[in-house]
Amino acid sequence: LVWVCCWIGYEVMTGFRNAMMGAAGAAGGGFAVDNSAVFNDGDSQFFSYTPGTPSSTRLQTLSVWCKRGNLAQTSYDQYIFAAENNEDSLAFHTDGTLRYAFEGFLYSGKTEAVFRDPHAWYHVVMRIDTTQATSTNRVRIYVNGVDQTLVQGNSPRDIHPAQNYDLTRWGNASYTHRIGWNGAANKYYDGYMAEFALCDGQSLAPTSFAEYDDNGVWRPKDFKADVTFGNNGRYLEFQSSGSSLGNDTSGASNNTTNNNSVTQSSDSPTTNAATFSPLITRHQTTFAAVTSDWTLTNGNRTLTHTSGSSGDIMAAASQLLQPGQK
Repeated sequence: LVWVCCWIGYEVMTGFRNAMMGAAGAAGGGFAVDNSAVFNDGDSQFFSYTPGTPSSTRLQTLSVWCKRGNLAQTSYDQYIFAAENNEDSLAFHTDGTLRYAFEGFLYSGKTEAVFRDPHAWYHVVMRIDTTQATSTNRVRIYVNGVDQTLVQGNSPRDIHPAQNYDLTRWGNASYTHRIGWNGAANKYYDGYMAEFALCDGQSLAPTSFAEYDDNGVWRPKDFKADVTFGNNGRYLEFQSSGSSLGNDTSGASNNTTNNNSVTQSSDSPTTNAATFSPLITRHQTTFAAVTSDWTLTNGNRTLTHTSGSSGDIMAAASQLLQPGQK
């Protein structure tokens, strides 16, 4: 397909530059990730669980690999994780940044950088240690191993929690915890997740979960035997399909419930399969998010014609198919 190589717009290239921070592609050797979970926001898909007594209310780590899907959804944040209706959460904000919040935006910060390349796998780590004397070390967000600069996430809220702040929702058995939704209307994640890990009672650097290979590519590593998951920790490798897709493989059996049939995919941070691009329209002279002539679902693997001539759609399909980035 000629257009795969040469019909790439400014927005796509912007995303590719973001991916140059180290989004992993199919590289030889090393630890291989076999599966991921693919979320379709139109089907209201998410995982959920109710935690027990936490190992800590001050030390937590969340690590996950994400490959984004529906970028046309700009009215609502897409939530990676939330403890009860937006209270303690991490999400892709509508502007493409990553934003965290505690207690319904009592504290909130977001990254300066944006992450909207639908062909790149992003390794996202949220590291919490409120015992730190330095305020900027109390909540840190890393993407592909890089510590991100945080700015105010929701004016006029403070970016950083107070020293020795205790999480009131995260790890609290009174609140439902969700992966892929915050519990409020429409705020669903769309795309892929792989290697989802929560470590309760630990504040871990991204090097605990991933590493640079010999080619300088940031990629997953086998960490299960090297980290402590704690009381509410869990490791979702998405090894099984159906209702067992969200089973915990950390050894703690902290399984999650698969709501509305999140599905298994063989796309992963170490394979990075080709997907359709939502960043190009059917008109060969215009670059914009795909919103009207067709719809993309199933992790940008399914293209459905909704309007326009079939000739336009066929021409556009060759533009839309983009390979995973190496």
